[in-house]
This record gives sequence, C-alpha cells and structure tokens, in this order.
Amino acid sequence: MHGTAKPTKEEIEEGEKENADIDEDYEPLPTDSTETAPVEHFWLTVLRNHLGINELITDRDEAALKHLTDVSISYLPKSENRLGYKLSFRFSENEFFEDKILEKTYIYKPDVDVAGDFIYERALGTQIKWKADKDLTKEVEVKKQRNKSASLFLLFGDLQR
Repeated sequence: MHGTAKPTKEEIEEGEKENADIDEDYEPLPTDSTETAPVEHFWLTVLRNHLGINELITDRDEAALKHLTDVSISYLPKSENRLGYKLSFRFSENEFFEDKILEKTYIYKPDVDVAGDFIYERALGTQIKWKADKDLTKEVEVKKQRNKSASLFLLFGDLQR
C-alpha cells in the first residue's frame, strides 16, 4: 500500500460507517466529490498518527521516512519450529542508507504464560547499511529532543530479553 490508489466505493462506505461508530459528531464526506488525492508520504503519516511510534520519530528521521513506500507483516513458517512474525519496511532510493528493505523479526518461545499469551524471546533486525555521515542513530546535536530517543531506526537493532 503506497497511499496512491483511489479507495473503492465499498472502502469509503466502510470508513464512513466506522467513523460514525467512533465519533458521534462525525460528518460524512460529501457524496458529490469523486476525486480523491493520494496521501503524500502515506507511511510517514501513518507512523506519525500512531501514539507510541510517533514518540520515537525524530525530526531527522522524517527525511528518511518520507522514502518509506510499504510496510508488511509475514508470519514465520511453521517448518522453522519458531513462533513469530516479521515486519518488512520497504524504502525507495534515499540518501541515508543503501538497503531497500529493513526488517524486524519478533520471536516467541513455544511456551505460553499463565494467561495463555506467547512469551517474547528476542527480536532480530536488519543491520542498516548507512551511507557516509548519514547514520540517523548517531547523535549530531549536543542537545537531544525532549522525550525522544536518538532515532526510530534504533528499533532495527537486535533485542534480547
């Protein structure tokens, strides 16, 4: 999904119904309008509208995230005897890193806890191939932004419990 495809009539109707259910003051879109415009920097907009992720995005990250063209999820094959999923972030050519795809894989233990939830084991991420002097995870400013980590791209590092 790139934010460039026009929504179908069914998608618009479904969105209208959902918005009306959520917001009692919601006003439906005008029905006489047939033109829709693509959402510029669609995935950056999606990430900016997520409360938790928005807190991780720095002003410096935004320039790279404008090149994000798609986000997808795939579940680990059962043949690997591992439980988990992989998030794939696809990027257009950019001045920050060489990679076209950055991935983060979350792996769970085969056991479940007392509540029946999977138990997190570890996460594996793409080792980003940064272009010269473009590593967004390195601090270049003396003063960090308030309530912000050094970069959203730090999430691609490997995490272990």
